[in-house]
Amino acid sequence: MNYPNNTHHLTISLGLIALFALQSIAPTSVQAQVIPDATLPNPSIVTELDRQTRRIDGGTIAGSNLFHSFAQFNQSGELSGSTIRFEPDAAIANIFARVTGGSGTTIDGLLQTTGSANLYLIDPQGIQFGSKARLDLGGAFIATSADRVAFADGTGWPGRGESTPQSSLLTISTPVGLQFDTPMIADRDHATTGAITIRGPGHQQRFFSADSPESLAILDALVTDDPSIDRDLLLRLGATIDIVSDTAGITASNTTPIALVGRNLNLTGGQIDTQGGAIDLVAIASGQVAIDTTRHTQLGEIYTTSDAITLGDIRLSEAATLNTSGVGSGTVRLRGHDLMFDDGSVIFRVHWAAIREDALA
Repeated sequence: MNYPNNTHHLTISLGLIALFALQSIAPTSVQAQVIPDATLPNPSIVTELDRQTRRIDGGTIAGSNLFHSFAQFNQSGELSGSTIRFEPDAAIANIFARVTGGSGTTIDGLLQTTGSANLYLIDPQGIQFGSKARLDLGGAFIATSADRVAFADGTGWPGRGESTPQSSLLTISTPVGLQFDTPMIADRDHATTGAITIRGPGHQQRFFSADSPESLAILDALVTDDPSIDRDLLLRLGATIDIVSDTAGITASNTTPIALVGRNLNLTGGQIDTQGGAIDLVAIASGQVAIDTTRHTQLGEIYTTSDAITLGDIRLSEAATLNTSGVGSGTVRLRGHDLMFDDGSVIFRVHWAAIREDALA
C-alpha cells in the first residue's frame, strides 16, 4: 500500500529504541461512573449486576450496527478492576460506543463483549487506559478520539453527540474511516484534548547474554526444567526472558486486533499485548484515517488517505511495551509525525514455533 510522503510508516518485528524523555497526558479526572446520555432513539441501558460487574444492553440498532452513547464512561476509582460487558444480539457486527460528556474516558478494568462484534470506543476528548485494563472481545477493538465515524454510504456518526436523536443519523452501512475535524492546538507537544494514554509500571525484560551471570543462571534453570531448550541457540539469538511479569496496560485474552487512533498516543510504562493479534497505532491531528475492511476479516487495514492531513506524535516511555507475539504473530504498524521511544521501551513480534538451528544457517 502506498502512503503519503508525510506519513511515517513502520512495520517492526523486534525493536529496542531509546530517544528522549517524554511527558504523559491524561483526560481530566472525574467520578467513576458509566452513564448513558439521551441522544439516541433507543438509549443505552447500564445494569449493575454486582459491585464489580456492569452489563450494557439496549442502544439503537441499524442493520448489523449497534450504537451506544454515554455521558460518562469512567472505569476508575471504585470501578477499577471491574467488568463492563456489552451484550449485543448475535447478528451485530459492529458496536459503536461514544462518550459525549467532555471529561474524557478511563478504562481500568475488563471490557468484555458477547458474540463476535467489533467494538469501537469513541471519545473526542481523549481516552486513558490504566494498569488493570483488559479486553475479552469476540472481534477487533478500536479506541479513538475521532470527531466522527465515516461510513461507506457517505454518512458520518459524530463522536461529540449532537443532540438530535434522529434515526437518520444512524446507518446500516460499513465503517470506512475515522474523521478528525477540529485542528489540534499549535503546540502539539502539549496538546491534551484527544490524546490516548496507556499507563503501567513498565516491563522487566532482560536480554540473555553470555556476559551476564544473572541471565545465565535463569537460562540454566529453564534448561533444567525443559531439556528441549537449546541454551546456546537462545544466547546467539539474543532472546529475552520476562523476569517479573508485572507489565500492565491493554491485555487481550485472545488474538484480538487492537487499534488506537488519536491526536497523540502516549504509552507511559504501559503495554499493549494482543496474544498474536495485530496492533495499529495512528496519531492524527486532522484529516481522515481509512479502514479497509476488505484486507482482513476483522479490523482491516488502517491507513491515512491523502496528504491533506496533520499527524500527531506517538510516544513510548518508562519501559512501555507493544507485544504481538504468539502463534501467527500479528503485525505492528505505527503512523505519526514523531515516533519516540525511551527508557527501554520495546516492541516484540515473536512467532511462537519450534526453531530449528539449520533454518538459521
